[in-house]
Amino acid sequence: MVKVAWNRVVLCIGIVGLTVYLLVVFFSTGKIGMTCKSIEVRINNEGRLVTKQDVRDIIEGSKITGVGKPLDEERLKKLRGLLETKSYMKDLLLYATGDSVLHVEFKQRIPAIRVAGDRGAWYYIDSELHVFPASMRYAYDVPVVTGQVQLPPKGKIPEKETVFVEKLLEFATFVASSPFWNAQIQQIHIDGKQNVEFTVTSERHLIRLGQLDGYRRKMEGLLAFYRKVNSYTGDSYRILDLRFENQIIAVKNV
Repeated sequence: MVKVAWNRVVLCIGIVGLTVYLLVVFFSTGKIGMTCKSIEVRINNEGRLVTKQDVRDIIEGSKITGVGKPLDEERLKKLRGLLETKSYMKDLLLYATGDSVLHVEFKQRIPAIRVAGDRGAWYYIDSELHVFPASMRYAYDVPVVTGQVQLPPKGKIPEKETVFVEKLLEFATFVASSPFWNAQIQQIHIDGKQNVEFTVTSERHLIRLGQLDGYRRKMEGLLAFYRKVNSYTGDSYRILDLRFENQIIAVKNV
């Protein structure tokens, strides 16, 4: 009797396990022969790079699946591969439910800086050091970087460039978070040796910041210069050079 009862317990456990497995398959990958009835898109943060309709259009245009087309594990795998090439997406979740609905969930990447690339192309970099093309729909109000910044057209920044780009993002965040500097610095330029320079809009002169190490101290010195010196002289300088320790070299207009 004990052996029979134990066999029944094992059988019940097996049935429950199989049921759970089938439910997981059913709700996560779709059953064989399922036809897509609708596409539900959920964007899990605020962003302006892509809309829900954009994602639906990508899916329908792919011919992999779509409304009225089959849904199965192989098609979902191919569709995931396609959507993962869209570099403005992250944390992608793709699945089909038993009611024949295709679900797409993701977050949009949020730009930290905008970078001028080769041949007139523009790119964004987010706080995770991920590069993605700038949208034609909306231009984010973030610091603009020009010059010699070596970046891939999309994807993760190469390891050899991460140290400099991390410093650049930190400096750009510093600028964007300051009402004064955000109004004054419209564009940051990088030369071939990773020196930084920019033009101050109200004074129309060039600031040579140099390397980004110690940039806060340099910017504090520049602000003090404006308050104590430049307020009396007006727009009389062509270049302010901050590259040297604890000093500002001012080149006057001629």
